[in-house]
Amino acid sequence: MPRLLTRLLLGLCLAALLLPFPLHAQTDTQSYRSDVLGVTFQYPKGWALREQLAAQTVLAAPEGDIEGLAEGKAPSGVLFSLTLSTLRQMGARNTDDFPALLLKYTLNAEGTPQPTRIGGATGIQLIQLDEKQDLAIQTAILSIGKRRVAILRAVSTLAVWRADGEAQLGRLLESLSFFPPPEGTDVDTIGIPLWQLAADAMPDLTGLSVSNDGALIYAVDAQRGIWQINANGTAQESPLTFPQVGSYGRLITRPDNSQYLADPANHIVWRRAPNTNSVARFFGGTLGAGRGAFGEGMPRQFLFSGRNVYAVDENTNGVRVQVFAAGGAVMTFWDMARELPEAQNVLLGADSSGNLYLLAEGSNGLLKLDASGRVLARGIGAAWLADSQPLALAVDRFDNFFVATADSGILQFSPSGELVGVIGEPYDESAPPKAGQLARPVALALAPSANLLYVADVGKYPQVVAFALDGNISENLAAASAAAGEIAYAEVRRGALSDQTFLYTYIFTGKAGDVVTITLRAEGFDAYLDLLQPDGKVIAFNDDVGANTADLAPTDAQITAFSLPRNGVYTIRVTRFGRETARGAVGDYELRLSVGQP
Repeated sequence: MPRLLTRLLLGLCLAALLLPFPLHAQTDTQSYRSDVLGVTFQYPKGWALREQLAAQTVLAAPEGDIEGLAEGKAPSGVLFSLTLSTLRQMGARNTDDFPALLLKYTLNAEGTPQPTRIGGATGIQLIQLDEKQDLAIQTAILSIGKRRVAILRAVSTLAVWRADGEAQLGRLLESLSFFPPPEGTDVDTIGIPLWQLAADAMPDLTGLSVSNDGALIYAVDAQRGIWQINANGTAQESPLTFPQVGSYGRLITRPDNSQYLADPANHIVWRRAPNTNSVARFFGGTLGAGRGAFGEGMPRQFLFSGRNVYAVDENTNGVRVQVFAAGGAVMTFWDMARELPEAQNVLLGADSSGNLYLLAEGSNGLLKLDASGRVLARGIGAAWLADSQPLALAVDRFDNFFVATADSGILQFSPSGELVGVIGEPYDESAPPKAGQLARPVALALAPSANLLYVADVGKYPQVVAFALDGNISENLAAASAAAGEIAYAEVRRGALSDQTFLYTYIFTGKAGDVVTITLRAEGFDAYLDLLQPDGKVIAFNDDVGANTADLAPTDAQITAFSLPRNGVYTIRVTRFGRETARGAVGDYELRLSVGQP
């Protein structure tokens, strides 16, 4: 049994037990809080706690059980672990993959996962009582916002579980709360979603392009063709298709309104002349590694810059950039295999000076090349891009970079690589997206004016979204915010949101260890609630309660049983999901502040 316990825990997240973790001194309250992980909970007196921030893991157990587990001894109490990850890191597309993932972490992969809500987050859990192995195991996977995931595991003997272990764990889980880690919370949110268009008829979006007058957006589906969308977000009924095209990829609209379409199935870039409904081969058509030929599933990325056309090719010899003349004749290629070893799905962009940029997962930021292929800079934006999965790249006429990522929305960088802000909000696809929410933004296109960004988002709920790039949302919020004064424990306050004032702030004085519950009931809008500690950092938030209860609707918001980390004046912000983007979502609200026992 001890050997099985060790395997169960180490297999999930506790390989770090063999590392020299610091042992936290116990306090009267036995309260744990990590600003790095964005989690807080209370654990029993007599327990020890260890963390490994590099592994995003924390372990709590009775004193001596942690060391005993490494030595193969049976635990005297409950062993509790929590690991934070992301959907991408776990290999999950969305929350639909949670049941299969949960069974990977459970004993003998048996049982039926059940819905659960822990720490204000929804997910699934499985409790297994194994008489043969003398084990009680509770495992849960939670979606904690913005495609972040928490994996919870508790293990004990059956005797411990039936005595007080299950109740002890329940009290710990009741005190558990998640909040946004400080890293990235001070980054400005930019871009206001103007409209979103459900693209159920185009589930395999691969490209976007905009007409020169900005009146039409062209959304490309790999198998279904090119969908024309008006600038107000209404789509034409039938897509454009061409019999010669095997698969539809990146689309570029030129100043003369001619269009160029990548066809990875046939290794061709096609040209569509202005005002015609037919295409002709522009370049490519051969599978291979020779000049002008392309590897399997290529080309996907190409662009016009200066007098040439550049196309990324990933073949058996590695990554290269092929250079074609404006008429389509192949000129040369640049071998990038040394700069981008084993890279896949390489993205390509160009600035107004004719410099090119390459980006791929693991490339440690953008690679900058001049028009002759010479490397000018490496690692542009590396601090934010090194651990991301980039999905799309665009460069505006001011040489700002827009990088769509799998987990972090769309990142905008200055020409020097400094992060300007984030566009859109990642979400777990557990429900259709709200305004501005993005799952997998795989294609970007900028309007000619550079003040509009169009995004093709795929996944469970494919969509095309238009964002207005007209400044910092935090500046807009300040103009539509109002201070509503103090709120006391056990007090109920009422108010109303309008399009002119859609955010109200309330303050209260709290003490370290106070356990507060903040409830926002709304009529006419999707409630959003967050809590700021005395230094102004967000330490807790909630969008949807998620299920009907006797007192709350699914779109009401509640921060439940949150333990305040310090003495001071706290701020509650009452608003609606989407804030200024949710125009018309107005109505009355009721705010309640309650305090329980620490």
